[in-house]
Amino acid sequence: MVIRSRIVWEIRKYMNERGYMEVETPILWNGVGGANATPFIIKAEGNDGENSAFGEKKKEREDYCLRIAPELFLKQMVVGGFDKVFEIGKVFRNEGTDRTHNPEFTTMEMYKAYTDVEELIEFTEELLRTIMKNIFNTTKFVVEEGDPKNKSSKEKVNGIQEDGEIDFGKPFKRVYIYKELEKVFGTARYKEIINNKEELIEFIAARTASQENRDSKVQELKAQRLEDLVDYVIEEYIEKKVITSRQPTVVIGHPVSQSPLSKESEIMRGFCNRFEVYVNGKELVNAYEELNDPFEQQRRFEIQQKGEELAENDRKYCQVLEYGLPPTGGWGMGIDRLVMMLTDTQQIRDVISFGLF
Repeated sequence: MVIRSRIVWEIRKYMNERGYMEVETPILWNGVGGANATPFIIKAEGNDGENSAFGEKKKEREDYCLRIAPELFLKQMVVGGFDKVFEIGKVFRNEGTDRTHNPEFTTMEMYKAYTDVEELIEFTEELLRTIMKNIFNTTKFVVEEGDPKNKSSKEKVNGIQEDGEIDFGKPFKRVYIYKELEKVFGTARYKEIINNKEELIEFIAARTASQENRDSKVQELKAQRLEDLVDYVIEEYIEKKVITSRQPTVVIGHPVSQSPLSKESEIMRGFCNRFEVYVNGKELVNAYEELNDPFEQQRRFEIQQKGEELAENDRKYCQVLEYGLPPTGGWGMGIDRLVMMLTDTQQIRDVISFGLF
């Protein structure tokens, strides 16, 4: 707990010294947005007053949600003229638990106007390096997977060696998804294949099912969304194959289908100006240049909804974008996961004060 407190303090110090304003956004709201996750639903008593945010009459009884991410609120603050904002706070996702996931957890999100992916990567490297130097007087630390008292319990992450030293002092390794997809598919048609559900199904079925079970596997895959199939290909054939070191690795350029809030690259169409940072084989940071075209944003939301009416929060967010979101970079990191990593802790409940699970 002492190291956790110091890490959060160092983050706030770093952000304050660089002119960022810390803000608070709603935890309880009548809708969700900013991430693809299952929310906790809260039943609220009736209220005959008006919703002060939008001037609409409330229903007699209304469902509210615990937030799954503060993203849409923070971006609206950038629209309102606050160019550098961040928030450290709780988010809630109703998706089960394991040794690295808790339904309630702490994240940091940052938004900065007039920045790009390159600056966001530099920000990530410098922030993590600063935390290490100020707390541990070094940029290196040693990790040990599994229970150190039981050597047979050790796990390998993506085939990574069991023990090793991690160094935040060096530039992070970079992996470009579009380059890896060309290797995975073995053709320059990778952009067409990654956006074609039928071809993805054939690709996955050929590698995961025997000839006798091929037809049933194809039918099973047809029931899945394109986004889920793309997720599977990237995780199984890129992330698990190229992240072969404990060292910090930046995975850059996710397909548009996986990044509904991210700006499309002008150089590599079909892919976004987005990256994730993996350390010790686990995701730590997700960041991207924000999509600021309200009409393209609405189109992507509609694709997600599969023809159904847009959620109220999504519709109002698109309306806010019409006021003008400058070129903006968004960045998010799990605080609990960072603390686990820097303290070589195996269970998330060991880095939170009062874990329920």
